Amino acid sequence: MILFAAQDAGPAAYLAEFVGTLVLVLAITGFVSASVFATRLDLLGLAVVHGLALMGIVYTIGSISGAHVNPAVTLALLGIRKITGRDAGFYILAQLLGGIAGAWL
Repeated sequence: MILFAAQDAGPAAYLAEFVGTLVLVLAITGFVSASVFATRLDLLGLAVVHGLALMGIVYTIGSISGAHVNPAVTLALLGIRKITGRDAGFYILAQLLGGIAGAWL
């Protein structure tokens, strides 16, 4: 499994981060929204949805961008110099926009 993207990632990696974050946020917020009709939030179900969504994201975009899908992970990799500052900026921008788009959907 790839834990970080190669140096000088390109537009494909930024798009992958956008889509990965969008899918993760959409899955989680969709589950929580669907739980409105239940008497209480099923935390085990939420954990399973989160885990399955993240597993699918890692398997699909892991080789393209490293599947950070979280600005904290990107900042940590920047801190240990596994990615460049330019790539980290674009990754974080893509993640924020993907999160907004996923929540909006």
